[in-house]
Amino acid sequence: MMTIDVLICTPLALEFDAVLRHLSDVKEDNSFAILRCKTGVFQNKQGRLLHIAVVETEPSIAKVSAATSKALATFKPSVVILTGIAGGVKDAQLGDLVVATEAFGYEHGKETDGGFAGRPNVLPYDSQLIKIAKNIAEEGVWKKRTGLNAQGSKVFFGPIASGDKVIASNKTHLYETLKKQYNNTLAVEMEAIGFARAVYGEDVKAINIRGISDLLVGKAEADAKGNQELVTQYAAAFVMELLFQLNIQENQTIMMETKTLASELFQAILHQLSPKGGNIAAGNSAIPNNFIQKVIALVSPSSYSSLRQDPTDEDIHGAFKIELRGVLEENKQLKEELNRLLESKNQGTTTVNITGKNIIQGSTISVGGNFVQGDGVKFHKE
Repeated sequence: MMTIDVLICTPLALEFDAVLRHLSDVKEDNSFAILRCKTGVFQNKQGRLLHIAVVETEPSIAKVSAATSKALATFKPSVVILTGIAGGVKDAQLGDLVVATEAFGYEHGKETDGGFAGRPNVLPYDSQLIKIAKNIAEEGVWKKRTGLNAQGSKVFFGPIASGDKVIASNKTHLYETLKKQYNNTLAVEMEAIGFARAVYGEDVKAINIRGISDLLVGKAEADAKGNQELVTQYAAAFVMELLFQLNIQENQTIMMETKTLASELFQAILHQLSPKGGNIAAGNSAIPNNFIQKVIALVSPSSYSSLRQDPTDEDIHGAFKIELRGVLEENKQLKEELNRLLESKNQGTTTVNITGKNIIQGSTISVGGNFVQGDGVKFHKE
C-alpha cells in the first residue's frame, strides 16, 4: 500500500464527489468492506505530490468516529480533514464557510428533575492547521478553485457542535439547549464530536471545514435550491487550498508556511519589547530568547531600532514582518528550527475557548467535583 499523506473524511456522497474533482490519478481502494474509499494525488506548493485517501463515512457521530478510527489505522496519515455541509447557527450565513476551532457534543449530559443538564463535551482541533487556514481565509485565493462565483463567501472560525438529531428549527428543545450551553457555536452538524474523538490523542493533525447550506430555519427550502451542492464545492476548494499550502515533508512532518512562522516570531519579539503588545504564550514558552537573539542579529539594525522605539506602529509591524519572512526564507535551518519549536508547543498544550474564557487541556490541574468556567458553563468530573 502506498503511503497516504492526507485522509479526507466526508459524511455524504456529494461531499465525497466534490473532493474527488480536485484529485488526479483517482483509484478505487478496497481497504474497507462497507465504506466507499478512493485514493488520488494532489500537487502542493512545493511541487510534491500528496497521496490522499477520501473516505465516505456516512453521517452520525458513531459512524464517523468508527470510520475515522479504521481509516487512521489503515492509512496512517499525517493530516486528517473532515469536510462537508453544516447548518449555520451564529454569524455565518448561506454560502459561508466555518473552520472549527473545537468540537462540541451538545447531547452530552443527563436528564434531571429540572430538565436536561448539559455536560459540555469539548475537543480541540489542530492549532497549526487553523493558523494556516486563517492565512488562506485572509488571502481569499481559495475562491478561484471553486470555478464558481464565490466572492461573497466569508470564512469564520469557531466551535462546531454536533449531535445525532438534526436541528431543523430554532423553536426546538435541542436548539434551546444549544443556545444555552454552547452559545458561541457557529454551526451544527452530526459528525464533529465523533471525528474529534477518533483523532484525539492520535499522532495526526486534524481539522474540520464546513460549508453553510442552511440556517436551521427553512432548511428544506434551502436544500431544495441546491445549496448543499454549492457549499460542498466551496468547502472542498478551501480544503484543497489548505493542502496546497501545506509543506508535508517526506518523513510526514509538516512545515508551517513562512508567513505563519514569521507572524509567530514577530509576536515573540514584540512581547519582549512590549509585553502588553505581543502574544504572551509565544513570548514565554514557544520561542526562547536565544533563538530570538539569533534572528535579531540577522535583521537590519535600523528596522529593529524603529520597532524598539515605537512597538505600537502598525506600519513598522508590517515592514518588520516582511523582513522576518525574508530572513527565514534565506536561512532554511533557522526556519526548520523555528518550526520544531512551535510544533513542540502545539503538541504540549492546547487552548480550548469556551464563552470567551480559556482553559488548558493537558495541564496538571486536577478537579474534584464540579467547577464553573465561563458564564454558567459547568464542567463535571466524570
